Amino acid sequence: MSLATFDYNVYHTLDEINQWMGDMVATYSFISQVNVGSSYEGRVINALKLSRSSTPKPQYVIDCGLHSREWIAPASCMHAVRKLAEAPAGSAEYNILNAIEIYVIPIANPDGYVYTWSDDRMWRKTRSDYGKFCLGVDPNRNWDINWS
Repeated sequence: MSLATFDYNVYHTLDEINQWMGDMVATYSFISQVNVGSSYEGRVINALKLSRSSTPKPQYVIDCGLHSREWIAPASCMHAVRKLAEAPAGSAEYNILNAIEIYVIPIANPDGYVYTWSDDRMWRKTRSDYGKFCLGVDPNRNWDINWS
């Protein structure tokens, strides 16, 4: 699979999404890959940084794939990255990357996402196990009200 043959009209596995991220970085000079952490099961969590500016700009983070069963979220984010990457010079989409830096995390919950492909399509949570009543936590309910 390459960017030329990548199908944005179907859902993709984590491996395919990671390959797409590498292809985006290799193809577009204004896109870079940033490691933002690792999951409970040890999977790398990467973001794509999109910026046409050489000086620091306001930064925005878009996390996708937080709920593992909602495959449309990573697909939508990947489509948005594609539109920004392919935007013609002078267009609003092109110029936005001169004004801001955007970090897109296509899969913010890789363990849960992989689990929906292999075991339980409707799994929503992470796969962390802290010896409580059930496996995982709902990732969007895992922060204090004021973000600590």
